Amino acid sequence: MSAQNRTHRICGAIDELVVEGQEILSPLGPNIWHGQTVLYDEKATIRVAAFLARCDAVLDMIGGKATKWHSGLFPERPDVNTIRQIIGIMQGLRKTVERGLIDEADPTVAPDTPPESSTTAPSQATIINVMIACPGDVRDEREVIRVAIHAWNALHAEERHTVLLPKSWDTDATPAMEGRAQEIINRQILDKCHLLVGVFWTRLGSPTGQSPSGTVEEIQRHLTARKPTMLYFSNAPAPPNSIDHQQFEALTAFRRECEQQGLIHAYESIEKFRELFPKHLMRTVRTMQQQQGP
Repeated sequence: MSAQNRTHRICGAIDELVVEGQEILSPLGPNIWHGQTVLYDEKATIRVAAFLARCDAVLDMIGGKATKWHSGLFPERPDVNTIRQIIGIMQGLRKTVERGLIDEADPTVAPDTPPESSTTAPSQATIINVMIACPGDVRDEREVIRVAIHAWNALHAEERHTVLLPKSWDTDATPAMEGRAQEIINRQILDKCHLLVGVFWTRLGSPTGQSPSGTVEEIQRHLTARKPTMLYFSNAPAPPNSIDHQQFEALTAFRRECEQQGLIHAYESIEKFRELFPKHLMRTVRTMQQQQGP
């Protein structure tokens, strides 16, 4: 298959995928949305799963230089804004494909003639482990961070020879009995991370025996190691009966400490966080790379 035909095929698949995603979001389509949350009945589950599967298939078609975003990285149950973000990423990848930033060989189609052997050596990439440090009341923000990291990889990993890997205790820690739970998390995950992103809303977290919370201990340990740290505090309204006042008072005190030590960022809604965090991540990674030098 020629490069021109392959480009045409991939762009057509992306166009169909974008239309499908927009139909899922359309108020004229099935009534599967409630506010920003998907009502995951059987029909919605099947339709969204099919959409995500087609996303994976398109990424497999692109392969090579266009993306390093492997299948399986999409959330299983995305909200409305995540679907929109995936559509935007696909549209960005289409432009990348149109510019010709894809390999000549199509791994999904058997070639008419045997491919010529390649003498190009595989390139090495820098890995930046990103610690996501959050109490349990900011799960939406945690997902936004992961999606933003995967989006950064899709758009920049090949060009910058850098891959960001999201890390957190709930997905990367393994059972062990050699010490405090937080101490084990620190050793298994945190100490291997180069960047930390911390987010708070109404809770500080549970005490660890050495710090007011696991999240606080992770932040303090990371700062002590003089590694880049991005801290966010949500000003979004919370139902009064959901607030633990002792937790909120402890969080307020910790926020004051952070404001005295450096620059934090406060945001008013999950939508605003979703808008701003990818920009902040891009600037922070660029600064880290500049400090590392060539």
